[in-house]
Amino acid sequence: MAACFFYLTHHPDALARAAAEIRSVFDAPDQISMGPKMHQCVFLRACIEESMRLSPSAAGSLWREVTDTGAEVDGEFLPPGVDVGTCIYSIHHNPVYYPQPFTFCPERWIAKEAQLIQSDVDLARSAFNPFSIGPRSCIGKGLAYVELHLVLSHVLWAFDLQLAPGELGHVGEGQEDGPIGRQRVNEFQIFDHLTAAKMGPFLEFKPRI
Repeated sequence: MAACFFYLTHHPDALARAAAEIRSVFDAPDQISMGPKMHQCVFLRACIEESMRLSPSAAGSLWREVTDTGAEVDGEFLPPGVDVGTCIYSIHHNPVYYPQPFTFCPERWIAKEAQLIQSDVDLARSAFNPFSIGPRSCIGKGLAYVELHLVLSHVLWAFDLQLAPGELGHVGEGQEDGPIGRQRVNEFQIFDHLTAAKMGPFLEFKPRI
């Protein structure tokens, strides 16, 4: 949720489009709920998934131990007992699946936009795993999606928002003179502590007139 607010406020056009979508689908805040109307909010869902792609809440490796028979991964034999993992952050920034991987582009999740074809979206989805995959994937995935949709919808319906003025508005950004991997100003910075630690964003909220 923090990442989504960060990227939306750093990309005002996307923020305006997401807010307009919510306000056009739901006539009043008490109508906001999961169901057919929420399914119409295609751009909101795309913003959620693009934010989780760029700054996943569990960005590190989810280690697995090789079984007694050993395993072969990408042509490399791994002996029993070896721990194997690939950072979710790394997978989500692989240009094979995500062209311009460090760019916030919700349209990459919508086949009819940005001159995409369905196979492009399918390829992106095949590598998308912010909750991991398989029998050990996060049991709270469904609840997380519900929370994200409902909270973001209520906030975008009721408020106009923007980054806080001054230095507070830059909290959570990378720095051009920062350490390697943290020089991208418009990337929400996360720190691996099993799940992702983060700072910010700090925002201003103004009730709709």
